[in-house]
Amino acid sequence: MNVFLKPQFFRDDILANLLLPRTGWRGRSYVVVFPTKYCPVACKHCYFASSMPGRNDEGGSLGAADIERVKQFVFDADTELLQITGGGEPLLQMQSVLELIGQGRARRMLLNTSGLFASSPARAADTIERIFSAFAANPYCGKFIFRLSVDEFHLETVKPAKLLNVVSHFRRNFQRYEAANFTLKLHTLAGDRAVEWLLQPLADEVLRLEPTEVVFHDGTACAIGHAPRMMSQARPDLFNLEETRHALDVFDEVRDPTPGAFIDDNLDLGLCFLIHEDGDVELWNTAPADNVANVRSHDFAAVRHSVLGDVIQLGALDHTAPYIEALVAEVDPLSLRRAKSIGSATFLNRRMFAEARLRLYVSLRVIQDYLADGSLGQAQLEQLQADTRAALRLPGEQLRRLYRESGFDIVEQQLNQPDPSPSELIDLYQRLKLGHFDVAPTAMVERVRGATTLREQVRRDFLAMLG
Repeated sequence: MNVFLKPQFFRDDILANLLLPRTGWRGRSYVVVFPTKYCPVACKHCYFASSMPGRNDEGGSLGAADIERVKQFVFDADTELLQITGGGEPLLQMQSVLELIGQGRARRMLLNTSGLFASSPARAADTIERIFSAFAANPYCGKFIFRLSVDEFHLETVKPAKLLNVVSHFRRNFQRYEAANFTLKLHTLAGDRAVEWLLQPLADEVLRLEPTEVVFHDGTACAIGHAPRMMSQARPDLFNLEETRHALDVFDEVRDPTPGAFIDDNLDLGLCFLIHEDGDVELWNTAPADNVANVRSHDFAAVRHSVLGDVIQLGALDHTAPYIEALVAEVDPLSLRRAKSIGSATFLNRRMFAEARLRLYVSLRVIQDYLADGSLGQAQLEQLQADTRAALRLPGEQLRRLYRESGFDIVEQQLNQPDPSPSELIDLYQRLKLGHFDVAPTAMVERVRGATTLREQVRRDFLAMLG
């Protein structure tokens, strides 16, 4: 049987029945939390820019019960570093942030913020002091970095005076905060001059401004960090070859080859987890679209078991992300270009592995490599379906031929969903027009017209929406 005719069935077989040891990666964890997806700053370069009118939409922010589960996850994960970031602007969820800072069992913490809250010196002081008090009351956390975004894009929306309110408060309390290991870090972009512009009103007070630090005459100082400049976009036009090439070059220059791995303070290998605003939790930049857990239904042990039981994620951990990408390129280099062109490493594998047959192909190829190097033995395949085991015995070229012959592309996948909506079909159609998949938009329309699996109302609504 051609397993690529039922790719998700056989991928699920591998996820459920492949006997993997799950023994490694026992170091402390790095946990990243997105308290909310909402941010009124909406920087042009940011993938996460969102409007505020739907701020109360379900799933847009972690609720009180979710925060309790996140705290338990942080504890169970033996967390070395807890980063509270976005997504959206974390301080829109101030109570959640204070709970995580005050009660999260992590040795170190990092909070990212746009500084939008600092509308006055008093407001800046009140907010920072509340955060400091929460940190000071936490007996488990020994270091806190308050990371303030300062770049040209932020300055288009956040007035420099607000950011200076933050800087001024930290300077006034420099010794008290330094003694407690509570520090300010200005976070900018490579090649960006925003820090220099921000500090112009304080020019007479600056002793020296270096790429990694600003030091003032009164002895106060703060660190400066630089992130790569990436222009994130949810819907890149892959037919624009110049922009696509540039996006790929930038991504490859700055990408982390082992994004899901974390080296803790003991130099042991641990894992890096991302908890989204809707509760989804995954291995950072590594989880395919079909294997994402949720803190509302999965504790840390279950998440770890799921991650290390997925050969795509385990392969990325053991052999680096470029190894997985090379397997993707054997059959679908377009998926790799699409994922990288979005300009956000956070969702790389979700975008890259949108197609079930690609997830199955890479799973099979990783298992074949593990069998070849002795990491897996035949005994660990015994519970797999007979057709899965048969596919694993095929040489790579024959697997690739079956992949192509199956015809189970993204359109077929969408049409075989239980009840696709007209809006979902339109979304796919728009992505086809941007070159995101190897299917012509006109071919999709004809297949929708002839699909026997669609409800007639869905078909009519889709065609009507096309105009």
